[in-house]
Amino acid sequence: MTWVRDVMEVFQKIATVEERLTYLTRRYDALALAYEDVSQRLARLEGKFELLERLGARGRRGLPPSKP
Repeated sequence: MTWVRDVMEVFQKIATVEERLTYLTRRYDALALAYEDVSQRLARLEGKFELLERLGARGRRGLPPSKP
C-alpha cells in the first residue's frame, strides 16, 4: 500500500505544480498587457515632446533680432 500512497503524493505534487504554472501564466499575461499599455503611453508622450520642441524651435527662428 505504500507505493499507492507514493503515487498519490506524486500526483498531488504534479497538480500543485500545474496550478502554480497556471497562476504564473495569468500573471505573465497581465504584466505583458500592462507593459504594452505603458509602452504606448510613453510613445505618445515622446511624440508630444518632439512636436513641442519643433514648434518651439520654429518660433525662435522667426523672431526678429533685438535692437540695441
